[in-house]
Amino acid sequence: MCAMKAFISYNNNQKEEAGAIGKFLKSIGIESFIAYNDIRTGSDWKNVITSELGKCDIFIPLLSKDFKSSDWCSQEVGVAYIKKMKIIPLSVDGTKPYGFINHIQTKSIKKMDIDISVAEGLMETMNNASGFAKLLKDVGTYKWAEKIYSVLEPYFSKFNKKDLKLIIENSLKNDQVYDSGLFSGRLFTKLLKLRKDDINKDEDLLELIETYKKTKK
Repeated sequence: MCAMKAFISYNNNQKEEAGAIGKFLKSIGIESFIAYNDIRTGSDWKNVITSELGKCDIFIPLLSKDFKSSDWCSQEVGVAYIKKMKIIPLSVDGTKPYGFINHIQTKSIKKMDIDISVAEGLMETMNNASGFAKLLKDVGTYKWAEKIYSVLEPYFSKFNKKDLKLIIENSLKNDQVYDSGLFSGRLFTKLLKLRKDDINKDEDLLELIETYKKTKK
């Protein structure tokens, strides 16, 4: 995961959102390219962008009406599609994926937290849940913990073993997660049942789960 790099494609009106995405990706070990941060004054920006598209594995377009009307943004989409990059479209104003990526589901970042939207996209396209594990480690309220687990639930069976362990560990070490009603009432039981075979092979994880169960009695 650490070797991967993301290209964040956006219209200038979405600089703030692009920066927030870059910050989150950095927190889970993914480097990103954001034009307004990474192109130096006096550089040939077209060459820089073309070069970075060739280096990146993940493409995150921030779709908007302005994005769609931009010839350059649309060209970036075309390059990402031809390169077969992992594409995670996010919509700023309800604009849907178009052209080469009209078959890819998007999420509105007005309705969902940006971090959750990006983490879900990574999970869906890469079967990598390290973004969710990071969110669960740092979440500070029951409400957000429940929101994260609601998004996480459809992917319970997809986590690789490393991410499964991190998700369970971070959940049980954060009382804002394990004391939330949705987690303790239904979802944790479902996760344990679905991934029983993998969990039973990890003695440290089993011990942590048993400790948690004792505290809930």
